[in-house]
Amino acid sequence: WISEPRFHVWAKTPQDVDAIAAHKWAEAVSKLMSTPLLRIEGVEGMMAPAINGLYELQPVMTPGEPPSFRDRDDRNRWLYFVTRESCWWMSNTQRKEDLAAKGWLRRA
Repeated sequence: WISEPRFHVWAKTPQDVDAIAAHKWAEAVSKLMSTPLLRIEGVEGMMAPAINGLYELQPVMTPGEPPSFRDRDDRNRWLYFVTRESCWWMSNTQRKEDLAAKGWLRRA
């Protein structure tokens, strides 16, 4: 076994990982409160009208959960994070409520 001083492995329980993630999301939401608007622009092509726009940060219902953003003009359009996929998605209200990994836009 050769020790490499720049490489460390820590074993954590799933509960520890969830607690750390919840803390990080809470910090992110707190910072977002000072600038609760997100503008997406520059998307071209057929889906551009469904993606470009101004999105408002929505209240987090469960502390420690990722934030979500709702389109200011189309209240059925959301930008939300799917934790199990570690990915942002843009889709409709039903898919957002289901945390479905499906929609018009995906960003890892």
